[in-house]
Parts: sequence; structure tokens; C-alpha cells
Amino acid sequence: MPAPVYPVLLAAVLGVTGCALTDATIRVEHPRAITTAALSSGRTVSLFVRMPDVTLVENRQGVKKNGYATVTANVYTDPKPAQLVERALKVELERAGFTCQPGVQVPRIAVDLHQVFAEPEVGVWAGDVYSVVDATITVLVSETKAYKRRFKGIGKITTMLWTDEYYKQSYEMSLRDFLVKAVPEIVNLF
Repeated sequence: MPAPVYPVLLAAVLGVTGCALTDATIRVEHPRAITTAALSSGRTVSLFVRMPDVTLVENRQGVKKNGYATVTANVYTDPKPAQLVERALKVELERAGFTCQPGVQVPRIAVDLHQVFAEPEVGVWAGDVYSVVDATITVLVSETKAYKRRFKGIGKITTMLWTDEYYKQSYEMSLRDFLVKAVPEIVNLF
């Protein structure tokens, strides 16, 4: 191959895989239900997920770094964190036997998202892409009884090149970890 082709080929490969110098929007999904906990009888609940308006740097959900651990670009999720967690939690609660309907006053499940974020930890030969889903869940069981607990889901992928695909895998891993911890505890309250 002639020498001028190498820079063009390198630029094409980096552009397709997610270069560390460009912002990225990562499509995060919850591909399959994982809950094994189930209610003895069905319950109808209202589910509400919110994320505070006050966030750092353009409402980003992660950062990209170069080999010297310097932040070089932002990472965003599609859908946004509140929608992502609400959709996944609804799937898991319905699998556990709940019916999620808006407007139900009691019982009500409110999720306050503190953080949905991913960031690589740069090493000498490889790096780890860490992500976190951190939220407080409040379950109003009756007019006089409420339970509140904070859950954190952590995702970690080790790789030599932290392309966009590894961010996606890390996000999905932390979302799964969050749901595996939270949903059985919600089921146990009923």
C-alpha cells in the first residue's frame, strides 16, 4: 500500500469505531428482562423517574480520555438517563408481576437519579471503562408507610482500545447491576 493511504485508512478506522477526540451519543438498550423475583399476586403501581436539572458540563453522561488520561470528548446516552432507567425498570417490574400505570397515588415508586456516567480509567497496556447508575428509590406502600433506599449499579469493561462499543457494554452492564439489586428489594416490600 502506498504511504499516503495509511493516514486515510487510520482516520477511517477511528471514525467508525469512535475516536477519543469526538463527542459520541451511545445507544443504550435493555435487551432482555433479567428479574427472577415475582409477586404472589399482581399489583398496580405508579412509576416516576427523574433526574435533577443541575448537572455538570452540558448534561453529559460520560467522558472520553486519551492515553494520558486527559478528557478529550463528551459521551451522551440515547435515550437520556431518566428515560433509559424508567423503560428498563418498567420492563423488570412488569416481569415481576406489577402493572405500571401513571396517576396511581398509592402504591407509588419514585426514582431519583443521582448519576449515570461512564469514564475510562487509563492504564499502561489497557484501560477499564467504568460506568455507574446511581439512584435513590422511594416506595410509597400506603399513605403512612414509605421506604427509601439508594442503589448503585457498576459496569466495568477492560480493553486495550476504549471505543464507543465498550461504553455501550459498560452502560448496559451497570444498568443490569442496578436492576438486579433494586427490583428484588421492591418486590419484597409487597
